[in-house]
Amino acid sequence: MRVSLRVTGGYAATLRRPETVIDAEALPPAERDRLDALLARARAEPPPPPRRRPDAMTYVVEVQDEAGSSVLQGADGDLTPAFAELLAWLRKQGGQPSPAR
Repeated sequence: MRVSLRVTGGYAATLRRPETVIDAEALPPAERDRLDALLARARAEPPPPPRRRPDAMTYVVEVQDEAGSSVLQGADGDLTPAFAELLAWLRKQGGQPSPAR
């Protein structure tokens, strides 16, 4: 399984941010299990209706596995708790700082 995180928008929307890519097969078994659990929770919690927030960061998580490809998406101010936890885990694994809330 391959999981990627793209971050767009915010005050510096024109800056290109590097994509975080996690290869689940390269993770230790405990971390791989953690990723599976975080993805399951984020998929099970429906996102709130989108609201217009011009300066909000948008987070796109793409999951590629044997079942195909799926996308989870959220934006600042509208993140479900499960998506926020997944986002923090991905950013930590990818060496990116978590946004201040």
